[in-house]
Amino acid sequence: MAPGAETTFTASYTVTQSDVNNGKVHNTATAKGTPPTGDDIEDDDEEDVPFDSTPGIELIKSGVYEDADGNGKVNPGDKINYTFTVTNKGNVTLTNVTVTDPKVTVIGGPIASLAPGAVDNTTFTATYIILQSDINAGQVDNTARATGKDPKGKDVSDDDDETVELGQIFDLALRKTTKPGQLTVFKPGDKVTFEITVFNQGNIDATDIDLVDYIPTGLTLSDANWTLSGNKARWNGAIASLTVGAQATVEITFTLNNDAIGPVITNIAEISGAKNKKGVADIDSTPDDNKDNDGTAKNDEINENGKKGGDEDDHDIEPINVCPDQKCLTAKVKVNRANK
Repeated sequence: MAPGAETTFTASYTVTQSDVNNGKVHNTATAKGTPPTGDDIEDDDEEDVPFDSTPGIELIKSGVYEDADGNGKVNPGDKINYTFTVTNKGNVTLTNVTVTDPKVTVIGGPIASLAPGAVDNTTFTATYIILQSDINAGQVDNTARATGKDPKGKDVSDDDDETVELGQIFDLALRKTTKPGQLTVFKPGDKVTFEITVFNQGNIDATDIDLVDYIPTGLTLSDANWTLSGNKARWNGAIASLTVGAQATVEITFTLNNDAIGPVITNIAEISGAKNKKGVADIDSTPDDNKDNDGTAKNDEINENGKKGGDEDDHDIEPINVCPDQKCLTAKVKVNRANK
């Protein structure tokens, strides 16, 4: 090689993941030559080739409802089973990868090392036990976080939220009965008290339950807790709250008119209005103050579906035996004694 001359050598190097993790490739080259006389001569040169380090992580959280008791509806104690998919979206290896969730205890991990592009969907799982408040809300919302460390020891994280819808069932029923301890046969001038019991048969809490009583011919309202409105009586109060599985009873008292005619007078009561947090309609009845749109009335029936042709279970009838005079009462007493 002549004095002042120069020449170029080329070489290729295949970058490894450890190089990317380090952020550069460092190496040293040596040029060496033999002069006409004397020892060989040489020169070294170092070169650093930097890389852009772009750490990244992605979390996808998925929840699946489990009917733990197998009864076909959402109840407290049912479960949501969560899986967590973690992906390394960057170009450097992540270590000590964890998943945390404020609502549940996450089982599994940490992942010791997660290479770029790698996906893990089996390490982390969690189970959430459903509460009544969740069912009232109609869903369970929460957010999980995946965190890993890049080669420089810095945290890299990603959040993902998940909403699991919960099936809500709004189902109120009403049963009307004659209050125990009263006469079995009533005559004009007697008072009769009925008990109206409302049941929450659904899976969400009910609020602001209003009641109406349809007053039949032969009875006069004699109860300050109710307000007369034409041939209807409306309860002055409201059942403020009725939790799932609970029941509440309200009384109403009437006086038999002098012209009360037997042998039976039938009284009807109905739920005229009710609310819930999400405004879900009653599954098998329609609360209102119209006794003529409730299907064929069946005494004490609280399980039929009025929206499918059955008896609406938010209303009920209760008959009482009536005798208009002493002669009838005497006959009734004799028949009752004979049947004993």
